[in-house]
Amino acid sequence: MKKHVIIAIPAYEGTVHCATMHAIVYDVAALMQRGDLVQVTTDVGNADIARCRAGIVAKFLASKATHLVMVDSDVAWQPGSVLKLVDAGVEFVAGIYPKRIGDTPEFN
Repeated sequence: MKKHVIIAIPAYEGTVHCATMHAIVYDVAALMQRGDLVQVTTDVGNADIARCRAGIVAKFLASKATHLVMVDSDVAWQPGSVLKLVDAGVEFVAGIYPKRIGDTPEFN
């Protein structure tokens, strides 16, 4: 069954890191190549990140999309990871990354 995937990026300043964009481009192309419908959307200028994310979820729930992938504008991943998330076959999947202090991830 074809999937309809929305990849949403909350980006207060309207910028997305190059590594994030490379990961998105790869996975969007892979999803489209196998026949899935993909939309990439951003929410720019919203300083309240919780409200921004809630708005993204509300738009997703009002759409006909089957999957929502929300990723911060400065997070990257291995190519193919979005396909694994979308194909997991469960209601909710989350990814984690190290806690940041300033611009540096904190590894405990």
